Amino acid sequence: MATRSLITFVGDLSVYYDRAVLLAVVRRLESDPGLKHYALCHLQPWDAEQIVSTSSAGVLMGSLPREPKPLRSLVADGLPVVDFSGSMALLWIKYCVRADDEAVGRLAANHFLARGFRCLALLDHGGHLGMTRRRTGFNAAVTEAKLILRQFPDTLERSPWRFWPTGMLRWLQSQKQPIGVFCGNDIRAYTLIIACRQAGLKVPEDVAVLGVDDDDVYSRLPQPRLSSVRLQTRLIADHAVSMLAELMAGRKPAQAEVLVPPGEVITRASSDLLATQDELVRRALQEMLANLEPGINIKSIVNKLGVSRPTLEKRFAAALGRTPAMEARRLQVERAKVLLATTNLPISQVAFKSGYSSPQQLSSAFTRDVHMTPRQYRSRHNLREIEC
Repeated sequence: MATRSLITFVGDLSVYYDRAVLLAVVRRLESDPGLKHYALCHLQPWDAEQIVSTSSAGVLMGSLPREPKPLRSLVADGLPVVDFSGSMALLWIKYCVRADDEAVGRLAANHFLARGFRCLALLDHGGHLGMTRRRTGFNAAVTEAKLILRQFPDTLERSPWRFWPTGMLRWLQSQKQPIGVFCGNDIRAYTLIIACRQAGLKVPEDVAVLGVDDDDVYSRLPQPRLSSVRLQTRLIADHAVSMLAELMAGRKPAQAEVLVPPGEVITRASSDLLATQDELVRRALQEMLANLEPGINIKSIVNKLGVSRPTLEKRFAAALGRTPAMEARRLQVERAKVLLATTNLPISQVAFKSGYSSPQQLSSAFTRDVHMTPRQYRSRHNLREIEC
């Protein structure tokens, strides 16, 4: 055991996702009595070929620009390896724990749709598997809303705003505004905010911006502050460590791939805008969002706004393509999904916090709209319920 007492973590600590997973791995190793005898060895991606000399009992593999040449032979010789990145360079690794990136994309689209955006765009960079899947989920949600996704025709790669392709900002300025732009990660989102400032576009009034990761640096820079989809890095780390522990013990994990649902959208100033031009609809949406937990009452909203229900329904249909009741139902179901996927609250509390009068009402809504019960949804999406 003395010669095989290291777990090697390969990750770029300049990348928030890798850094957050590493910290969660450290917490797990410190708290799990069965793993306390392992020391953690960190390697940067460009040092990954040193795995061969670390006497590793197992490897947790983060994003890599390319596959380290000795890795395939090490895995063939029986070295346990779990990929937590979903990197294109590591698709051949059998065991993987990663974010459900299609769900990330859908969550981002629903964030904009809930705020009345009818013009949506996507900015990411090519060659990254996770971003490709986020694009798929985002596009699917936009299509289901009967909208057209705007996307700059050229690949943006990894370059910062000042090196973006000629015409990109002109293309953005030419789009109908306000426009909601989903970026593949917080770095891309932050550079877009800076680019908008250079182009004379207001954020979020002209361009609302949403990233991914809730990066501890980029989310705090006041340009304005960035809205972001928070990933459940602690759950990703827990399941990656559990999977690796099974492999190191000579056992076959129950699942070769685990998809961890996203957490929630952390809304800050860069997307905190109700995009509809109809002031009446905007005020109604504000009332819905403010009263989601006690329960959305359309009659109370109508009375407070001083209009008739048919008038409000007609204005909603023109602005959003759905009725106030349909929007209220959608908001409640989306809130319940987040609570079921990210907490261990009893179903009764999930129902109350989502605006339902009873667990039975929540169950009925889920069966109708999600085609499964709340418990089935939690079992499928909430990894907190799976023992590590």
